[in-house]
Amino acid sequence: RAVSHFAKFFKDRDTSNIPAQHCEEGTPIIVHYEKDPLTEAQWISRSILRITDGQNAFPYNKIGILTRTNQRGSVVSRVLESCKIPHLTVEEYEFFRRQEIKDLLAYLKILLNPYDGNSLHRILLRPKRGIRTATLNEVRENGQETGLRLTDLVLKKTFEGGEPYGFLLEKYHDGEVVVVDVETTDLSFPLVEVVEIAAIKVKEGQVVGEFHRYLKNSIPVGPSESVHRISDEFLRQRGDEPKDVFSDFKQFITGNLLVGHNVSFDLKVVHEQASRLGIQISYDHWEDTLDISRRLILSERYGLEYLATLLRLKHLPKHRAKEDAYCTFDLLHHLTKTIKKHSIARARVVSKYGRIFQPLANLIHSWRSQTKIKRPPELFDTVLRESGLGDYYEEDKRRISYINELRQIFRERDNPELDPRTSLLELINFAALSRNIDYLSDNDNRIPIITLHQAKGLEFDVVFIAGVSEGEIPHYYSVKEGRLEEEKRLFYVGLTRAKKNLIISGYRKNQWGYSKGPSQFISYLPNDAIRRT
Repeated sequence: RAVSHFAKFFKDRDTSNIPAQHCEEGTPIIVHYEKDPLTEAQWISRSILRITDGQNAFPYNKIGILTRTNQRGSVVSRVLESCKIPHLTVEEYEFFRRQEIKDLLAYLKILLNPYDGNSLHRILLRPKRGIRTATLNEVRENGQETGLRLTDLVLKKTFEGGEPYGFLLEKYHDGEVVVVDVETTDLSFPLVEVVEIAAIKVKEGQVVGEFHRYLKNSIPVGPSESVHRISDEFLRQRGDEPKDVFSDFKQFITGNLLVGHNVSFDLKVVHEQASRLGIQISYDHWEDTLDISRRLILSERYGLEYLATLLRLKHLPKHRAKEDAYCTFDLLHHLTKTIKKHSIARARVVSKYGRIFQPLANLIHSWRSQTKIKRPPELFDTVLRESGLGDYYEEDKRRISYINELRQIFRERDNPELDPRTSLLELINFAALSRNIDYLSDNDNRIPIITLHQAKGLEFDVVFIAGVSEGEIPHYYSVKEGRLEEEKRLFYVGLTRAKKNLIISGYRKNQWGYSKGPSQFISYLPNDAIRRT
């Protein structure tokens, strides 16, 4: 009721609060003001101790402290620290944005995506590896016209073939490659399944073998049917058992260099689904015509259909695995000509700078091979130790403590039902998508001290909103710039985070001794819904 009353003061109200039927009358909102920010923080601390004291101790992590600014959170944190109240600061809340966490994750990300340039850039920063900025710039400039990228210099295949595409050219002209394409269920579902898979074996530039199967699905194809025109009914009639298909596919591709358009996605989906069925399909070597096209072809777009039209390829893609595999083969045939044209120039760059990068390339190759056999927590420790990051941060106890927290996350969230590589991918995805506070387990019994912005989507049994004094809530600069409505909505977010008890506090004088009245927002709450103390 109090929240709904507050919302009436929005200039343009687009929200409503309808109490559930038979909803019990809520407890009054406590409103309390102290002399200054320090005594306010001390009052919050005493209130928390009263709430959490007793035989049936109230969990700390059921309490949230919300502030408008990081500065206010720091004041409250210092007082809670002195009272030995377990809490999580704003800085800790932004866990996955911390330098040391991003550093370590960069090392792990590049093991899954060898062309992750952003991760490589971060890896080269810490610890230093004797590679000058001028050298990096020279590699980038020299490689611009030839299709060479900085990430190529940390790939073992670059040194084995003399240049990044030496192995591809050798296999295409004098050996075998397998061109792969898959169609899947809709990507918006939590799980993705392969519904069609095709592969064509190419020897000395000529097609010598073909693999093509449909797979029975356990989840609906969903909206993807409008793209590939493969229905659930079609798969029930024509699809084979996925376990049999993946077993045959593994036999067809084993020992060959794999090629595809955005093939990293295709292989990831195949690997994950096959792993769930107990079949381990490994890919030691693969090349992506999407990546190569972006390097060597000047085009507005790089989708397979657009490139097929631009380059007048023999086969056109139809969003069906078999047809798209043949179109990708045509594209590969076209690309090999340009790849070969610049081969000597790329080899010169590798010869000139390779020795500087090769030690790191060897390390990354070693770690990448271990993703198949080492569980993520074990690989985490290996990379931390062998990369030099552990030694780099050794003297900074605070950063080391956060690295230890990340290690604990890897231990708690490593899914033993998945193979090591897939579980690592899940952990990396979790870190990328996490709202930072999500990484805390129920066993992590600490009070989050976070900003109103960070609180969106979160709920706590007990919520303290601190610093609710004019000039801070609403914030002085927001009011000055005519953004009072934004401040109202932000405070509204804070009000709605409490499931049981809401406590609002403020101060009468700021840290510089200037008088501050209660926030105007207090007057937007109904008098009979608040209790002033």
